[in-house]
Amino acid sequence: AVGTTGQTDSAIGVSLSARGVTIENRGKEALTGVKVSVAVAGTTKIFEQSVPELAAGERRELALTNFKNSENVAMNAMFSRPQQITVVATDEAGQPHKISVPWK
Repeated sequence: AVGTTGQTDSAIGVSLSARGVTIENRGKEALTGVKVSVAVAGTTKIFEQSVPELAAGERRELALTNFKNSENVAMNAMFSRPQQITVVATDEAGQPHKISVPWK
């Protein structure tokens, strides 16, 4: 399910499954400093996972259990219901990219 709240960034694709998030670099340049955040429903908690680089055309599946909060505690989908996924990254030209997708 690819959708956005706010602006669409065609350089980043996001798809969701019960086990995790798949991110895709749809651009022609590598993306660096990729940070994927999961906002949890009913709370201000954010769980994050970083990917140093995502090559042009590369897809990467990220398991929900690998996302950690600011206290380095892993996300437990039995107790935390994802609400929104946000991906931020920078391309080789230094242009920032961001996309937010509601969890469906």
